[in-house]
Amino acid sequence: MRLEIRRIQQEVDITSVYVTHDQVEAMSISDVIVVMNDGKVMQIGSPFDIYARPQNSFVADFIGRVNFIDGEVESVDGDSVTVLCSSLGKRFVGSKGGEFAVGDSVRIVLRPESLSDREEDKINILNGKVLKYVFLGSNVEYEIELPDGKRLNAVTFNPIERKFPVVGKETELFFSKKSAWVIKS
Repeated sequence: MRLEIRRIQQEVDITSVYVTHDQVEAMSISDVIVVMNDGKVMQIGSPFDIYARPQNSFVADFIGRVNFIDGEVESVDGDSVTVLCSSLGKRFVGSKGGEFAVGDSVRIVLRPESLSDREEDKINILNGKVLKYVFLGSNVEYEIELPDGKRLNAVTFNPIERKFPVVGKETELFFSKKSAWVIKS
């Protein structure tokens, strides 16, 4: 039905307003999404921007599954932000989702599919213990516990070629600077 609604919109070349609480539906048939909370507009943007570049924690959490890593700005260099996460004793480099000053409290927005066990980009490394996983055919979803007790969700695609996580085993996950979207806390 989503594809049919989208086809009609484009074929007839009409503007339509579609109100829904189904995030997947909103993203699949929209050119522009307005996310509201208690009658206030939280963000207006394309489906990609709403999902991958949310302006605040509410929008990030409202659209899809999300992981947050809290820290403070250590440095800013162009569109890159280095975030110190004291609870993990680590620094992470992310993409700037606002204007920041050194010392600002920030939050790194990471989608589960942004975390990978492949070592393509060793800039950002998380270590944790695999708590559980579920095989879903085209992917494997799993949960890891970081040394500070925080839990993150990760997704591995193409399990035919990839190894399954081992419950109770320590693992390393990587994420790129581009996938780490930094917003104010």
